[in-house]
Amino acid sequence: MFFFLIKKYINMYSVLTAVALLFMIFDVSYYIRAIGVLLFGRLYPNKCKISETTFHYGICTTKDVDIFLTHMSNARFLRAVDFARQHFYDRTGIYSKLFKSTTFVKASTIRYRRPIALLSHYKVETRMLCWENQTMYLEHKFVTLKDNFVRAVALSQNYVVGVDLPTAMEEIPGADAFKTAPEEVTQWCQFLEASSARLRKKD
Repeated sequence: MFFFLIKKYINMYSVLTAVALLFMIFDVSYYIRAIGVLLFGRLYPNKCKISETTFHYGICTTKDVDIFLTHMSNARFLRAVDFARQHFYDRTGIYSKLFKSTTFVKASTIRYRRPIALLSHYKVETRMLCWENQTMYLEHKFVTLKDNFVRAVALSQNYVVGVDLPTAMEEIPGADAFKTAPEEVTQWCQFLEASSARLRKKD
């Protein structure tokens, strides 16, 4: 009995140590939430059209706040954009068309209007702005639920590698309507190109 209890405590200690090491080495909460986003999409089989806005909900916890412990830090906004983008891809069927590809963010810009306070509930409204060649442009609005106020607006430029994006978009109903870039995207791309040109001169 004595040796059984020792073995039990050793096993428990090993498990706790392994869990602690995982949290120290990896951002476990990020992976858990990312998997949760995809599972959520599977539980609701009714997909959204590419022309529709998707809504990803969150709450500002103590892990999200800045050094003053009062509101969401700047970095956590972009982290929430990651989840909202995955949610949009999944609900609109883009994920299934780009399953064999690698999609990564080439650029993102965010404009903060008002902070999201600790324990505030919010949603990220994501919509397609346009796409061209191998690139998609998305808009993400952070809206607090208590007052429906837009707290921040982000734009993301998402590049697709491994799959021909125009061919994939042909299989998504309504995608042709997003071939023309809005004025704000055109001006943003001009800024990105000017920044790249300046860096190329330095190199």
